[in-house]
Order: sequence, then structure tokens, then C-alpha cells
Amino acid sequence: MNGIASGRSPYDYAVSNPSAAAGPTVGGKAAVEEFARNMLVGEDRDAPRNASINRTPSPAVVDLKDPIQIHLLTETALADSKKYEILSQEEVDNLKKQSQLMMQRIESTRANLAIQTKYRDAALSMAKLSPDGPRDSQTEDDAIQTERKCEELALELFNLEKSLMIPQQRILEHTAGILQLTHKVSKKKSAQQAQVANGIPGSPESLYTYSHGRNSLDAAGDENYFEDGMYPLDPMARKNAIEIPLKSPNRERGEMDRVKEENLILIKSVSDFGEKLRSLNNSLRDTIVRFNPEINKDYIEPPQNISNAKPFEMLRHQIDYLETGLVAVQAEQESFQGVAGGGGETDDAVLNLWSVIQKDFAGTRQRREERRRARVDKGLSENDEDEGSDDEFDHSEAYNLKSFTTRVHYLSSQTATLKDQRTVLKRQIKQQRELNNKSDAEKDEELAHRQEEIETGRQAIARAEKDALDAQHMLSEALQDLEQARAHAASAGKAQSDLQDREETIELLEKKIKKVEAEGKRAAELAAELEKALDDKRAAEEAAEALKADMKSREKTLRNRENDMDELNMTIAELKTEVTIARAELDGAYGTRAERAADVAALKNNAEVQKLSNQIEKLKKELAGTAEDLENITKETLSAERERVELESKLDEALQGRQKFEAEVEKAREQIAQLQEELDGHRLKVGGSGRGAGASMLSEQFRATMREERKKFQEDLREERSRARKLEEELARLKRSQGPGKSPLSPR
Repeated sequence: MNGIASGRSPYDYAVSNPSAAAGPTVGGKAAVEEFARNMLVGEDRDAPRNASINRTPSPAVVDLKDPIQIHLLTETALADSKKYEILSQEEVDNLKKQSQLMMQRIESTRANLAIQTKYRDAALSMAKLSPDGPRDSQTEDDAIQTERKCEELALELFNLEKSLMIPQQRILEHTAGILQLTHKVSKKKSAQQAQVANGIPGSPESLYTYSHGRNSLDAAGDENYFEDGMYPLDPMARKNAIEIPLKSPNRERGEMDRVKEENLILIKSVSDFGEKLRSLNNSLRDTIVRFNPEINKDYIEPPQNISNAKPFEMLRHQIDYLETGLVAVQAEQESFQGVAGGGGETDDAVLNLWSVIQKDFAGTRQRREERRRARVDKGLSENDEDEGSDDEFDHSEAYNLKSFTTRVHYLSSQTATLKDQRTVLKRQIKQQRELNNKSDAEKDEELAHRQEEIETGRQAIARAEKDALDAQHMLSEALQDLEQARAHAASAGKAQSDLQDREETIELLEKKIKKVEAEGKRAAELAAELEKALDDKRAAEEAAEALKADMKSREKTLRNRENDMDELNMTIAELKTEVTIARAELDGAYGTRAERAADVAALKNNAEVQKLSNQIEKLKKELAGTAEDLENITKETLSAERERVELESKLDEALQGRQKFEAEVEKAREQIAQLQEELDGHRLKVGGSGRGAGASMLSEQFRATMREERKKFQEDLREERSRARKLEEELARLKRSQGPGKSPLSPR
């Protein structure tokens, strides 16, 4: 039923043999007539499918302003697509590539069929116009061959279009499943957004963000069973009787713009500070070189600011260089404390560094004032920006050692602070990017994707219309040529020239056919590569199955060894009993050990005694080996038993912590529900001051109904929680009652 021939891969949609495609058989003549009829009326096989994308919904059928109708349509769409298969990215890409290849083959086959149809009509016309003679049979043969070729091409085109529907249908089902999954995520997120009055959306555009779960027709608590542990209810989704929609896109866009603007200001501040650190590092390097030019002339340069590098990485490099430079300056100062005659040069270097620090502080203060004024002009708060503590320094103060030391310590502390701020800022920007990617990026990407599909559909329609016009033009030209041929049938010379032109056209078409065949070979090579990839995938799956079978066999071997261990324990006990009995019987029958030793010494040359001695030694060795194996198995069993006991204790601790955490969460949810009721009451009071008596009464009734529904949901939720806790306690009690000695791995 899917148009796949037996013995072919399910992903191979190429139809090399028209008769191999499954489904109802379509005659070639009927396909040719249908294709000719479509060309005459200017239709294309893809036009109706693409035209439906740009169709404006009729107001009599769908009212986009009616939330109830939109809700019902959404529920129906979600119910219809709840079992659609969601593919991986590799499968989607493969299906798209296969669709493109099929479309190329369909286009080339359609063009070839159009040309062959014209040749068929021309051949039929020539057969009707040609007089009876020796060329009459040849003309009829040409017409029959052309007709047969047209039928083959039409049948191949029909099979190709039928095969194209399979990957396109899988892609559409995958898209529907992904969109339905997006509705489910939106439902979870919507419960965490700010609540609005009476649970009603705050703006008309919010109606289109009212999303539903993966299966909106099923029970509300079953779909999140695995996400909430052993509790089958989702308290966040069932806290209110009416789902709260998401924010308005306009408000979300405004918030995102404001956050982006703040991020830009913050990044600019980081860049300015990086430039300041770079200039300070250059001055610090000059100072280090002046301490000892001969030794420090090759001191490393400060890291350069690269255009495509991350600001935080450059800032970290500059700060690390500053720390290294300060350590080097301290070392140079200590080395030059006892050296006479070098004080003047050191003082010059320190004074130069002092002037650089003072200039940087002054420039930083000026840039901070400019940013503060810019924030005030934009209506932002003046205190939002993190101000530095360098305002306490006098930027016109003369050099002194105490002030210089204070500023150096300040720069060192600022370096450590900036490292912490850099880490926090990097984490905040990462979180903000993730938030942006989960909100605006998904919507913009989906909108852009839909817009691309619409544009692609429009282009396909335009191409189809253009092809139809070209086909009509070519058909009209062919008809005109036919009329002229009928009018000038008596002119043999002109007919001969027309025949030569047609032969040239045939040669040109044969070249095109060869080109198309080459493209077909390339498509076959791609199909072979795809088949090879599928074989590799199947081999990997077989290897996985083999590993699973090996694992099962190992588990079976382990169980057999445990059984053998139990049997060995029983055998050892029996052997010990038999040895004790035999030893007692031996003592009673043959006397004491000394007497037997004397007898053995007397009979030591006896061959039978020697043989018995060898057997005894052999049995002793076997018994020692068996005892050693039993000891090893017992040790392993005891260690496994200890690990099991430890894991059970950890599991009990985790269950207790989970119960405690759930109790705290339940208490917090009750507080949130109480606050929500107070907020709803306050909003109803504020919003109901300008209403009439009827509207106020309806609001009070709705408020009472909502309160009762919330209480009912909370009671159901508490009952389910208590029932689940009782089951967990019963399970833990049963586990504890078994005890560590009840394990099947413990020694008997």
C-alpha cells in the first residue's frame, strides 16, 4: 500500500520499474490523456497542493476571532496528531533529500513527457497528411513508437508522484508531532507565568498562545505520571480550574528589548574596562623594563585584543597579566631596596605609573558619568549600574608612597572582584541566552520556517503557471505549425526542410535525454550509498542484539554458579560428616594413629599401600582446591551482600528526604494558592468599581465557583499524595522486614 517494492529498502523511493510499484494499476494512455488535459487548461499537479497554503480562510467556515472555535480546532488537531511518529534529525534530512531527488526526477520526466507528447501529435498529424506510399508504414511505426514512449513516461511520472507522497507525508506527520510537543511544553510553562484576572487572557493575541498537552483528550493527570515520580498528578497543571495563558508577545518583546539593551551596556562597560586594563598593563610593562632594561627587555607583551575573541576571555587574560606584572614589580622593588644609585630611575618609573593610574581613574569617572547621563535620558535608574569605589581617590593628588600603595591594593582587589563578576556575568548571559532561545528564538524560527514554506509554495505556483503558459504557447505554436503543414502539404521542399528541423530537434532532445540518464545514474549511486548506510545501521543493531544475548547468557551462568555454590556447601557439610564418621570408625577398627603408622611403616613397600597413598594425596589436593574456591565465592557473596545493604540504606535516606521535600513543596503551594485567591479578590474589587449590578453579581459568582474548584482540586491532590506516601511506607516496611539475611546471595 505504500508503493514500496518487495526486496527494496523502505527508504528507497526510486521506482526503476513502473510495474514494480504497488497500488492500483493506471494505464499509460489514461495518464497521457490526463497530462495533456492538464496542459490544455494550464494546471499543474502540484498547484492545488501549494495553492492551499495561501488560501484565505472563509469567514463562513473558520472565524479566527472566535476563541471557542479556535479551541475546538486545536483540540481536534492535537487529537488527530497524537500518534504521529517523531523522527530524528538525520531521518528528516534524509527524507528531505529524497524528496528533492524525487522532485528533480519528476520535473525532468514531466518535461520529457511534454516534448514526447508534442512529437506524438506531430507524428499523428504527419501520418494523416502523408499520402499512401512506401513511407506510410514507416510514419505509422514512428507514431506507434512515440505513443508507446509517451505512455511509458506518463506511467513513470504517475509512479514517481505517488512515491513522492510517502516521504512528504512522513515529514508532515513529523512536523505535526513536533508542534504538538511544543504545545505540551507551552502548557507546562504557562502554569508558571503570572496569573491574570479570572484566568482570562489579558489581550486578544494571548488567545493564540493558549496551548494544550500532547493528548488533550486524555485525563489531566496521566500524561505527567513519569515526570512526577510515583504521583500521577501534576499539581502545577491542576492548581487552577482554568489554564493561565502565556504573556502577550508585545510585552515579551518589550522585556526582551530591555534585557538586550542592558546586556549591550554591560558588554560595553566590560570592553571599556578591558581597554583600561590593557593600557595599564602596557604602562606596567614599561615600568618593569625600566627597573632593569638589560634583563627585562624581553618581558612578555600584554595580550592583544582580538576582534573575534570573547570579551570575558580577553578580560581574564588582561587581569592575569596584571597580577603577574604586580608580582614582578614587587620582586623588582625588593631587589632594588638595598641598591644605591638606582633610586632616581625607580622613582621616575613609579611616577610614570602613578600618572597613568591617575589618568585611567579620571577617564573611568568621565565614562561612568556619560553612561549615567545616557541611562537618565533613556528613563533608566541611575543606580542600576555597578559603580566602582575609585571615586574616593583624588585624581589631582600629588605622588606619595602611601597613596600609590593604596591604589595598587585597590587595583589588586578590583582584579579579584572583576574575576568574580566576570564569572557571575558569564553565567547570567548564558542563562539569558538559554531563555531567549527557548522563547523568542523558537517562535521566530517557527515563523521564519512557515514564511519560507509560504514563499516556496508561491514560487512553485509561479513556476507552475509559467510552465503552463510556456506549454500553452508551445502548443499553440505546434497547432499553428500543423495548420501551416496542412495548408502547404503540396510543397515537398518545405516539408523536407521541416523534417530536417525536426531531426535536429530530435538530436538535441537525445542529448538532453543522455544528460537526464547521467543524472539518473548519479541518483542511483546516491541510492546505493544510502543502502550501504542502512546496512551499516542494521549491522550495528545486530551487534547490539548480540551483546544483549551475551549479557543474558552471563547472567544465566552467574545463576548456575550460585546454584553450584549451594550444592558445594551441602557437599562440604556431608563430606565433613563422613570424614568424622570414617575417622571414628578407623580409630575403632585399626587402633590409634601410632599403631596405624607402625603398620604402614611395616607395609611401606607394599604396592597397594602406595597406590592408596597416591589416591589420598590426590583427594587432599582436590579438597584443598574446592575449599579455596568455596572461600573465594563466600567472600564475593559477603561483599555483594554488604553492597546491597548499603544501597538499601541510601535508598531509604533518599525516600525520607524526598518525603520531606514534598511536604515543604505542598506547604508552599498552599501558600501560593491562598495568595492567588487574595490577588483575584483584589483584582475583582478594583475592576468591579465601574460595573453594573449584574456584572458585579456574575463576578462574585465566578469567584465563588473558582474558589470551590480550587479547594476540590487541592483536596483530591492531598488524597493522592497521602495514598502514595502510604504505599511507599508499606514498600519500605516490606523491604526492611526481609532483612539482609534474606538475600538469595547470602551463604547458607
